[in-house]
Amino acid sequence: VLQGIAMNVPEGVFKWPQYQDLLLQAREASIFGAPLYGTFMGADEVAADGFMPIYTRIVAFILIILMTTTTFLTQRQLIVKNSAPDNPMVKQQKIMLYVFPLMFAIGGINFPIGVLIYWFTTNLWSMGQQFYVIRNSPQPGTPAFEAKEARKAAKARAKAPAIESIEDPDAVSENTTPRVQPKKASRSKRKNKQ
Repeated sequence: VLQGIAMNVPEGVFKWPQYQDLLLQAREASIFGAPLYGTFMGADEVAADGFMPIYTRIVAFILIILMTTTTFLTQRQLIVKNSAPDNPMVKQQKIMLYVFPLMFAIGGINFPIGVLIYWFTTNLWSMGQQFYVIRNSPQPGTPAFEAKEARKAAKARAKAPAIESIEDPDAVSENTTPRVQPKKASRSKRKNKQ
């Protein structure tokens, strides 16, 4: 759809007659002076529509960095906190941890700014979800699981009643009265009491 907007060719709902004016609005949509359909490599093409190519390059570059960083951090969060150290797949995941963000950074110069914004915000949302899930239901045998168990133990210690130090543990306080155990009564005696 963004490519159709860039070429001023209606695609999707923009083909419908009642939405023709939306194509013009979408074509004029911008963020910080850069059109949503603009790309880092195609920044010179936006000058014909009245946009500054330098703004398009700056916004695209910043979004590429943000998208790449959040992709890296999202993957790292899974590998470091929620993977068992003895898992054989961890080594392969660590390689992908560095390869994929690098690929996205290189390929990102051809992504429209609208896609970069979408990708960045989706990564932020995913990071938040993963933080919540890893913190509250971690995989057993992982550092996140050990951290959760430590939090549970600390919480249990905090809720435990404080035990006062007693000089002689066998000594009984004089103020306490001994508890009287109730005596068993037969049914006939219980009925007579009522």
